Amino acid sequence: MVGIVPTVTTSIAQRIAYPEPVGDLFVQQFPEYPRVFLQIMHNRGLETQEAIDAFLNPEYSQLHDPYLFQDMHTAVDRIYQAIEKKELIAIHGDYDADGVSGAAILQQGLQALGAATTIFLPHREKDGYGMNVKTVDYLHGLGVKLIITCDCGISNTVEIAAAKEKGIDTIITDHHQVPAVLPPAIAIIHPKRSGETYPFNYLAGGGVAFKLVQGLIRDARSGMTEQQIESFEKWLLDLVAIATVGDMVELIGENRVLVKYGLLVLAKNRRKGLQQMFALASIDPAKITTETIGFQIAPRINAAGRMDHANAAYLLMVAATDGEAEQLTKTLEGNNRDRQKVTEQVFREARSQAVGNTDPFLFLYHPTWPIGLFGLVAGKVSKEFGKPVFLGGNDGTKVVASGRSPAGVDIMAAVNECKDLLISFGGHTQACGIRFLEENFDTVRARLLEHFKSTGTTVQLEIRADAPLSFKDITWELVALVERLAPFGQANREPLFVSRGVTIVSSRAVGKNGQHYKLVLAHDGRTLPAIAFSMPAVPSLAAAPVDLVYSIAINEWNGNRELQLTVEHIQSAHG
Repeated sequence: MVGIVPTVTTSIAQRIAYPEPVGDLFVQQFPEYPRVFLQIMHNRGLETQEAIDAFLNPEYSQLHDPYLFQDMHTAVDRIYQAIEKKELIAIHGDYDADGVSGAAILQQGLQALGAATTIFLPHREKDGYGMNVKTVDYLHGLGVKLIITCDCGISNTVEIAAAKEKGIDTIITDHHQVPAVLPPAIAIIHPKRSGETYPFNYLAGGGVAFKLVQGLIRDARSGMTEQQIESFEKWLLDLVAIATVGDMVELIGENRVLVKYGLLVLAKNRRKGLQQMFALASIDPAKITTETIGFQIAPRINAAGRMDHANAAYLLMVAATDGEAEQLTKTLEGNNRDRQKVTEQVFREARSQAVGNTDPFLFLYHPTWPIGLFGLVAGKVSKEFGKPVFLGGNDGTKVVASGRSPAGVDIMAAVNECKDLLISFGGHTQACGIRFLEENFDTVRARLLEHFKSTGTTVQLEIRADAPLSFKDITWELVALVERLAPFGQANREPLFVSRGVTIVSSRAVGKNGQHYKLVLAHDGRTLPAIAFSMPAVPSLAAAPVDLVYSIAINEWNGNRELQLTVEHIQSAHG
């Protein structure tokens, strides 16, 4: 599930921990809620009536005014100037679900205002992340007078300076780590910029692009009524939700509102491309959750840029006809199947390099590994080994690598230790991309290793849950309250509970290859059904009591509804 501690697929014992018990005084303030639910609120720092109400009831009115961005007025004025002068505007996106969705959001907003636009999405291998001088030359040749970046640009000081020299203005919309020296853009819409007045820091690239569109259509020059403005904004939220969940940013605050309403728009689904995708992938729009986006929708969008070019994903989002949408959907589905096959192969090879390595981080490398899969595989290896991972290859002349790290480990801090040796870099605290000359490989790796040694980075062997729980206390009321915490994701994972000394009454292999298990579990005199996904340790643990980490939900089948546990980790009792 999105944002949850990775499932452990062996019986290796790990420390299962949860926060200190909530205090009696806090419990007494909210007698309408069961104690375990207040523990969940306490764990999330929600300790006032106002904070709890805002979290449980996200409303569209909670969205912040886009003009709280310090450069929003400047950006909006420059775009309207371009529209008035009929200047060609280039939207420069990125090749992942966030950057592709953000480009489509900007395009739809500018198109509604009558702007002349062209779209540029970089090729992952040929162009690399973000802008490059070659792209600037290409856009200059098209006659572009204004570039608006989406999900990139904040690290492209040289490229934006080159554009300026050619008479091209740039507006940056981005959310990646901000460098010490800002590019010479005429406006920077970035929630983490130093001194920024916008009150929410965790927008995805698509979310930042959405705020720019909000600023544009809320300006009197849009000619839209208040009703038209709200309607136009809300119909963009399907793409904002895909961007936000796909980029794994924190699902708190404003993002929580954007995703909640985005899921409602996805359920209504007016985009022909998404309609075709859902039909081919057997996705029920009415039942889409953040998990659906994270594991079914975003991977198909990402597959375009990983295996070929992200243009196919962008065109799918803006497809105008059923025929066009059907063909693009088939292309993405083929890309996704290829991606799954190659990912598994690269993962096996990368894992073989990782086994036995006791360093506090891993740099896994093979010159022929496909660049489009680096981040995906690095993330899988990082989850299994619980440490920062860089996974790289060679683009013909340079080493290209993606880095991923566990929660609480700032991978960009390590990158900054060797940035003088890097041709390009960018990313977040837990995800990054770097490019450097092959002759610097040993030096780069040594500096990264020294950083992680000096910061005391260690393998993560602890599973964090929300609270201990007896099966007797798992009620329909508690499940209903837990469901109100959705949408789930980063910084708001689905609550995990711990029960110790659980008996496995029965287990039955299910799934195409028998890799999952349907269970009946007993604890404190009560039995409940459960499902354990991809957990081959279950049979070997069935003879003795176990300690269990799980989430709770309602399972609906053939018109029946029952409480069911989803097992996230299982090990011998008190292991």
